[in-house]
Amino acid sequence: MDQSQFTLRLKYKIEYLDRPSYELAPFGLRDDLSRFDERRAAFYSDSFATELMNGENWRDRMVAAATKKMLKAERGHNLLDYAFSEAAWTSYHPYDQSPLMSWNDQPEMRRPYEQKLQVAGRGWNSTPEQNSAMIKKSARFFGAAAVGITQLRPLWFYANDRGGLPIIFSKDALTPEITAAAKVIPTSLDRVIVLLVAQDRELATYAPLPLAGAAVGLGYSGMAELASKIANLVRGLGYQAVPMGNDTSLSIPMAIDAGLGEAGRHGLLLNPEYGSLVRICKVLTDLPLATDRPLSFGAASICGSCTICADHCPARAISFDREPTYEIRCPSNNEGIKRWTVNSWACLNFWVKNGKDCGICQAVCPFSRTEAKGMKDHHDSTDWWKG
Repeated sequence: MDQSQFTLRLKYKIEYLDRPSYELAPFGLRDDLSRFDERRAAFYSDSFATELMNGENWRDRMVAAATKKMLKAERGHNLLDYAFSEAAWTSYHPYDQSPLMSWNDQPEMRRPYEQKLQVAGRGWNSTPEQNSAMIKKSARFFGAAAVGITQLRPLWFYANDRGGLPIIFSKDALTPEITAAAKVIPTSLDRVIVLLVAQDRELATYAPLPLAGAAVGLGYSGMAELASKIANLVRGLGYQAVPMGNDTSLSIPMAIDAGLGEAGRHGLLLNPEYGSLVRICKVLTDLPLATDRPLSFGAASICGSCTICADHCPARAISFDREPTYEIRCPSNNEGIKRWTVNSWACLNFWVKNGKDCGICQAVCPFSRTEAKGMKDHHDSTDWWKG
């Protein structure tokens, strides 16, 4: 299917739902669906390292591949491109907890007056609707492309984090806390602010070169900065907040719950305005907030007849099936969710060989609207640097 013809016919209408789209046909959740263990994700999986990397760390292998490409002066993989891409990640540590994503506020000048205001009964007091409007306006000022709010659903939090710490919800806990034994979340924190950071559309068309990776890295840096700013705003009002990137909880179902999009064939969020070119961060809080309704704009029907992302995937990691299924395609898939399942092991294995992450599926998606005729067949980055 020619993408330019398909894009011209890509028309949709947004409808608001009483239930999230992942619970409705053609998708679905099984009754036995349980909280996912983050250690099973391909990035942190011991099985992936053993079976596909001969026990080596996949990041070390990817660095080795990148070094080899630079030494060979391979087009599109020069030192400048890698330096630029890595610089874009500065605010976010993708495989370690970013210092900006602290669960506890750092000591700042406002603490003395916060305490005095609380004692005097002059703390922040506003309606959930007013709070939601304030959070959304603030988030957009801080750089959010879109904002949605949903009620906490414990199912979408990891059972254990990547280091093996259990994530526990406690009625007795007064504050969120990371201890040597567990990550503890008070049940009073029952609202999630979901925030989208837009990726650069032009750089996305250079996937899978390191230049496209700069757009990904800048998106992740934006996540850390945005989530930490919103968390500190909430704390400044006298409430609790836990900023989250890819850690602690699953992002895509929360974004769907918050009315920010639907799930696509490529396993990513589809937003009606930005398509796949977004990154997701969240803030868990006890600030009273009015929630948003999930939406649908026909993405499931369009993805069912469109295989552009699967056609272009160099790892053949994306399903060509007409309908979603409960079947899994690798050990890092979460059982119990009916969807187009992505083989994340095959995807990550391509990253290792490529010497950089990919992102082709995001760029070619018609919803992303990167180019009228789809992603350019880039083999070099010099045209971007000359522009």
